[in-house]
Amino acid sequence: METKKRRKNFIKNSIYFIGNYLPRKCGIATFTTDLATAIGKYGHVKINAVAMNDTIEGYNYPNTVKFEIYQNDQLKYSEAGDFINIANPEIVNLQHEFGIFGGVAGNYISILLKKLNMPVITTLHTILKNPNEDYKKSYHDLFKYSDRVVVLSKKALQMCKEIYGLSDDEVVYIPHGIPDIPFVDTSFYKDEFHLSGKKIIMTFGLINPGKGIEYVIKALPEVKKKFPNIVYIVLGTTHPNIKKISGEEYRLSLKKLAEDLNVENNVIFLNRFVSLEDLTKFLMASDIYITPYLNEEQIVSGTLAYALGAGKAIISTPYWYAVELLDDDRGKIVDFKDSNSIAKAILEYLEDDVSMNLARKKAYQYGRSMIWKNVAGAYLDVFYDVLKRRNITTIVGRDKKRIMKTNYPEPTLKHLIRMTDDTGLLQHSFGSIPDRKHGYCLDDNARAIVVATKYYNLVGDKKALDLLDRYLSFVVHMQRLDGRFHNFLSYNREFLDEVGSDDSFGRALWGLGYVMKYAPDWITPVAKNNFDRALPHIEELNLRGSALALIGLYYYNKRFPGATSIRKGIKLLADKIVHHYKTQSTSDWHWFEPVLAYSNGLIPKSLMLAYEVVVNVEYINTALDSMEFLLKETFKNGHLSLIGSNGWYRKGKKRANFDQQPIDAMATIEMLRTAYAIYEKPEYLMKMKTAFNWFLGLNDKNTSMYDFRTGGCSDGLTPNGKSLNQGAESLLAYMLSLLDVIQLTAIESNEDSE
Repeated sequence: METKKRRKNFIKNSIYFIGNYLPRKCGIATFTTDLATAIGKYGHVKINAVAMNDTIEGYNYPNTVKFEIYQNDQLKYSEAGDFINIANPEIVNLQHEFGIFGGVAGNYISILLKKLNMPVITTLHTILKNPNEDYKKSYHDLFKYSDRVVVLSKKALQMCKEIYGLSDDEVVYIPHGIPDIPFVDTSFYKDEFHLSGKKIIMTFGLINPGKGIEYVIKALPEVKKKFPNIVYIVLGTTHPNIKKISGEEYRLSLKKLAEDLNVENNVIFLNRFVSLEDLTKFLMASDIYITPYLNEEQIVSGTLAYALGAGKAIISTPYWYAVELLDDDRGKIVDFKDSNSIAKAILEYLEDDVSMNLARKKAYQYGRSMIWKNVAGAYLDVFYDVLKRRNITTIVGRDKKRIMKTNYPEPTLKHLIRMTDDTGLLQHSFGSIPDRKHGYCLDDNARAIVVATKYYNLVGDKKALDLLDRYLSFVVHMQRLDGRFHNFLSYNREFLDEVGSDDSFGRALWGLGYVMKYAPDWITPVAKNNFDRALPHIEELNLRGSALALIGLYYYNKRFPGATSIRKGIKLLADKIVHHYKTQSTSDWHWFEPVLAYSNGLIPKSLMLAYEVVVNVEYINTALDSMEFLLKETFKNGHLSLIGSNGWYRKGKKRANFDQQPIDAMATIEMLRTAYAIYEKPEYLMKMKTAFNWFLGLNDKNTSMYDFRTGGCSDGLTPNGKSLNQGAESLLAYMLSLLDVIQLTAIESNEDSE
């Protein structure tokens, strides 16, 4: 009782699995998915996965898969290591098969393992008896970075000790897991497949020339003489790697062979990758299961394990795993490439029901220890034992770059420091004096973490890091338990709302995503953790909330390009924004809603960033159309003339010219900066500089919004000139705009297109 309780409570965070994952069609994918599911269910723990891809496009994975690695992309292994470290699971379980990893002898996986700070349990699916030097090196690294090695057969356990020198503390045997299939009469399931009265032999799995299926077909004429109702089902698709090289050549050769031997009506080829439910039905309908493989050095076979667990009468060639699993008369062993031996074994079973049923019962009883629930418990015991022996720390490292400032107003933190106290950034001011009465908001502090990070990277002033810590702490504090955020906090540190606006939510993700990519290393785990908690709510966001959040998702993706859920989120939000455009735009109104309101430029910007990740032409076309429309409406007489907040600009109505807001100038600059990064058109750079000059007096009132004395920025441009107040929103809009133009025109520029 103590053991079961122990297994179910010692994992507090999660377990990460690395390997192939369904719906990728291969045995490793099935094993990884089944093992992860079983451990999650039995141990009541959260499971996540890093999936290996054999195509750049990847697969449509479930949400369990948090990160994808194209096997030949060396950089992704390093990124995945950082990603897992930040997620900080208690345990990582690696499913190891040389062919699913890139590099010489699959050595790219060592790049990932070397980075990990938590224990690694490696499940070996292949043990080589006589490895060459490259494979020896891969094994050496694998064992070096693994806290424990799990093997799936007793033969593998013996080889690990005798050939590779692993001790009892380093390697453990846990059998291949199998589904819990009832021991049933085959007749009922034969009816379901319209094969009533037939004697059914089956082979299933990915089809390739090493399976030896031709030798079973060659045995059928002899069997057919006594059992004309014999049917051989070959269930499974052609192995993807074989299909790439030779297409369906092997399958077609098998069909031709069956025709030549006059048994084509006795062989059924089912060219599909079946679900577990369908596979179970096929197994329960079969009388005999056969694995006629050609290679002795096969240390495990999931298909054979499944057949054993279903209590089938089994025939197999003497590869290592079959010899072990079918010992004690749990099946029949036949010679390699020997059709006569196969025919004899089939007939012995079909002609002697007593002998066949005895073999079936022995197989089924042996397989009960291998059902996934028991295997999951064995893995959890190993995890528990390893964790007892090791303390976990998390250290993540990455380089920081800076670029030099240029001939614009010198950036200063003077007013930002003035507006910041030990809680965070205050919202409003009387002139340049902070107004404590209105307290703080998430909107401003989220913007401030972007500004502080960019300022530090450009200027190198460590005071910006102190501010960054304060702003990030504020954002974290404002997050609710459900992952959403409060927006307003009083000066007395009391929440002033139940839940904040969609805009504030989106700005929080923008800030968190940005610091994940560009802030010093120790910031990343905190930002990622809070970003991940918020992620489930992005589907609920309105238009601007979606655009702001998408920008945050973009930076997250820049830091962790293999994060599957983030790419899905980018597509989801971009599709939503495009849908707004399709439903609201007309021939004379190229916009996402029937009004031009605030922060307009950030909406096209978000679609440009989405295009960079997803490469959907509809995103960039929509972004460019809407951007050109916005520029046409806001650039007048050689300067930026923003839509006024006193009424905005509604479709078919007269636009408001005042009060113009600094955040709208900033949004325009951000939009043009992104467009220039994509297309490098000089006109975009020129318009960006013109837009920035709005802050310096090139505006409808020819008055500077920036205060060179205080370092602050006026809150708005009114019909009577500029506002006298210099609040946080305006200051941040100015600072971000200034840093943007400095960065883009610096002599030494950053390689990343923020």
